[in-house]
Amino acid sequence: KLEGTVFPAKGSMSARVMQLGTTELIEDASQDERVIQPIVSLGEFGPAIFVPLKARQQALGTLAVANGRGGRTFLEEDLELVESFAAQASMAIEYARAHGELQRIALVEERERIARDLHDLVIQRLFGVGLNLQGLYSHGRQDFDITERLLSAIEELDATIIDIRSTIFALESSDGGTGLRAKVLKIAYDAT
Repeated sequence: KLEGTVFPAKGSMSARVMQLGTTELIEDASQDERVIQPIVSLGEFGPAIFVPLKARQQALGTLAVANGRGGRTFLEEDLELVESFAAQASMAIEYARAHGELQRIALVEERERIARDLHDLVIQRLFGVGLNLQGLYSHGRQDFDITERLLSAIEELDATIIDIRSTIFALESSDGGTGLRAKVLKIAYDAT
């Protein structure tokens, strides 16, 4: 029932725990206005522990553990266990983020390599062929059929070079560019 629901951070226990970076023990979550009540009522929470999820001194979120209403209050060893679990969960989240960032960097590097290869190899070869055809064109002006074919080939090569340059630009700008495609990709990446 709560999946996809967004709750305000302001004034909440989770925001407090994230901001202070300290664990909070609550004797009865159903009576504390700082705890988002729809969560409490659906889970029938009573005693609760709120632990910050931190990585490199940055708050990632909050882990909440609760007993049912009327359940036993948490002891010191419970706090240590939940804090230990939260530390491990934080490391897992940080690892997943780092892994995602490494994949993104690898993709960017691969795009840059493809762009370099296209530029260095393909465009230079096409340009060289175009120059050869232009040389042939200047020698074959007497033969109308050859002249037309050469002009057509030169135009096709020029169009191909323009297309490849556009592809290279798209590859290079898809990570940090200012075009619409780059912006949409960045928003999608940030959202995930």
